[in-house]
Amino acid sequence: MNTSEIQRQARILWLKAHIEYRRMCMDSEAGVTRTWKRHARAHTALCRLRAQLLTDDERRAIERREGLV
Repeated sequence: MNTSEIQRQARILWLKAHIEYRRMCMDSEAGVTRTWKRHARAHTALCRLRAQLLTDDERRAIERREGLV
């Protein structure tokens, strides 16, 4: 594995952790509030960044795991 691949994988892991954090924050809200919307916008942006870094095989594995396929 070369340095750029390690950096890509590290960035994906960082994004995954922040995506999970945003999901937990959204789940803890009582309803759709301003705070919930802020977390949802950040969650969407993080998911898009992660999608740009993923290979096709990695993307399919995530979709399969999340029940999107």
